[in-house]
Amino acid sequence: MIDIKQIRENPQSFKEAAKTKKIDVNIDRLLEIDSALKDAKKQLQDLAAEKNRIGKSIPKLSGEEKESALVELSALKENETNLNDEVKK
Repeated sequence: MIDIKQIRENPQSFKEAAKTKKIDVNIDRLLEIDSALKDAKKQLQDLAAEKNRIGKSIPKLSGEEKESALVELSALKENETNLNDEVKK
C-alpha cells in the first residue's frame, strides 16, 4: 500500500509511475482531497478544544452568561456534526 505522505513528498514520480503503468489516476485531485481532509480534521480538533473550554467554564458561570455559553456550545456541537458528516463523504 502506498503511504499518502510519499505522494505528498514526491507527486511527480507517482504521476510518472501511473502513466508508465497505464493507470488512470489524478494525483493532483488526490492531493486536493487529502488537503481538504487534513483541514477538516484540524477544524474538528479546534472545535473539540473550544467545546472543552466552554464546557469547563459553564459550572463557574451564572445567569445570562451561562445561557449564552450553552447556546454557543450547542452551535459548536452542530458545526462539529456537520463537519463530521462532510469528512465522512
